[in-house]
Amino acid sequence: MWRLPLLMRAIVAATNGEINRLLSLSRGRAFGSRLWPRMVFSGYLLSMSDHYSTQQTEAIRQAIRAGRHALMQNGESPRMFAAAYIRAGGLQLPGGTLPSDTRRRVESRIMVAVGGRSSDSRESAAIEALIAREIARILGEVQRFHLMMHPKLHGFRLEIPEHASQRKPCLRFLALDAYGLGPGVVPAHEIVVLPPCCDEVRWIPLYE
Repeated sequence: MWRLPLLMRAIVAATNGEINRLLSLSRGRAFGSRLWPRMVFSGYLLSMSDHYSTQQTEAIRQAIRAGRHALMQNGESPRMFAAAYIRAGGLQLPGGTLPSDTRRRVESRIMVAVGGRSSDSRESAAIEALIAREIARILGEVQRFHLMMHPKLHGFRLEIPEHASQRKPCLRFLALDAYGLGPGVVPAHEIVVLPPCCDEVRWIPLYE
């Protein structure tokens, strides 16, 4: 019978609180969570998409693997994961490409926020949403990495917040039983890259 021990519930709750705190630092007062479908900046017109390309999904997956390796080799700091993740090409604009100058600013913002500090710089609403998504991904992956160390961890179950419950890509993942563990459940060490429209989902640890 799967259960979430009380101690691990406390760890998950505390980590989720820290993720929310760091995201609030990243957003600042000027941040708007609305994701614009199109944006113009630095002379570029970029299309925002609710999906990553196959190549982008694989790049993110490989970057997460690099981040996990950094944690195993160099310690437990989220900055270690973030640095390896960024170097490996994990930062992806859904369906598009970031200009190099914007990419450098975004990478800097992510590293500052993951380090627990705030930044006065601001981008368009769409780029701010991208920054928030990547910070949440990095901190969530670090949280999952630490939970993987539990000897009785069986897997992770996808949990979708109510405001995302009508998004079809999210619902497909929620109903998917790809590993024979139950709908929305993945093995403990599996790397899953969800579509960007599935922001704010959570992976709930399941124990034997």
